[in-house]
Amino acid sequence: MDYHSMSKDALIERIKALESTLQTVLVDEDKGFQKKYPWAGNLGQWFWDFQQNQVTFNPKKAEGIGYDKADLPDHVPYHFFTDKLHPDDYEPVMQNMRDHLALEREAYEVEYRIRHRDGSYRWYYDRGAVTHRDADGKPLFLTGIVFDITESKRREADLIERQRAMERRAEHDDLTGLFTRKALMERYQQAVKHSKKAQRPITVAMLDLDDFKVVNDTKGHPYGDKILKTFAKTLRQSVRENDIVGRYGGEEFLIVFSSASPEAVKDVCERLRTRVQTALVADGVTVSIGLALHRDGLNATILEADKALYDAKRKGKNRIEIAP
Repeated sequence: MDYHSMSKDALIERIKALESTLQTVLVDEDKGFQKKYPWAGNLGQWFWDFQQNQVTFNPKKAEGIGYDKADLPDHVPYHFFTDKLHPDDYEPVMQNMRDHLALEREAYEVEYRIRHRDGSYRWYYDRGAVTHRDADGKPLFLTGIVFDITESKRREADLIERQRAMERRAEHDDLTGLFTRKALMERYQQAVKHSKKAQRPITVAMLDLDDFKVVNDTKGHPYGDKILKTFAKTLRQSVRENDIVGRYGGEEFLIVFSSASPEAVKDVCERLRTRVQTALVADGVTVSIGLALHRDGLNATILEADKALYDAKRKGKNRIEIAP
C-alpha cells in the first residue's frame, strides 16, 4: 500500500484500523492461547514500540491491576506501568531493563510488586527482549510476557513463616518458653564473638531452684510445672532484652549477660532473687545463683558458674556467689 499518496484523514483512518486489528489479534491470540494452555489464565503479553514509547498489550496485563480499556489513554507509554511499581522495586526493575537495552543482559527478566487500582500491590514475573534493533544496535521494538505470581508469593511467604515458627518452637522449651539448652549455647557462642569485637565482658549466671524437688515429690509434677512457669516469667521480667535466658536442664537455668561484669550482674540477680522469693514464698521455694566471668571458653565458664552455685547452696541457699 502506498501511504505516501494518502491524505492525512485517510492515514488517520488507516492507523485506527490497524490499531483495531492489532487489538483484535491480541484478544483472539490470548483466548486461543488459554484454550491450548489453561495455565496461562493470568498471562499478559506486551509489545513496546521503543521509539514511539507506546506499549500495546492484551487485556490481562492491564486487567490484572484493575484497569479496563476505558481507563487507559489512547496511547499507553512505558511509564504508565513503571510509575506503579513498588518504591523498593522501581530501581532494580529499571536497571534490569537498562542493562538489557544496552546488550549487557540477554533478556529483561524481573519479579516486582505493582500497585493495583485499589491501592494494594500484586506480585508479577515479567520477561521480555528486544526483537528489533536499528543498524547501530539501538532498540526499536520489544516484546514480552508477564505473569501474576501474587498467589505463589503468598504461599511462599506462608511456607517461610511456618518454617520460622517451627524453628522458634524447636529453639524454645515447651514448658517455660525460654531457650532450650542447645539454642542457649548457640546464642552464648554468638555473644562471645560479639564481645570480643567490642571488647566487652560477658558474665554467666547459673541458677537453681532451692528445694524444688521436695515440692515436686509432695505436690506432684503438674504443680512443679506451675512453679517453673512462674520462675521463667520472673526471669524474663528481671533481665534486659539482649540478655540470653534459657533452661539448662530440670530446675537449672542459665543467663548470659552481655557487656556486664559479675559485680554489675550481682545487683540484677539480687533483685531477681528477691522477686523469686516473693513470688514463690507460699511454696517455700527460693533460688541460688552462681556467677562467673567468661574467660577461657563456654564449658569452662559454665563450670565456674556451677561451682559458685554449689557454694551458694552450701552456704545456706537463697543467695548469690561469684566465682574467683
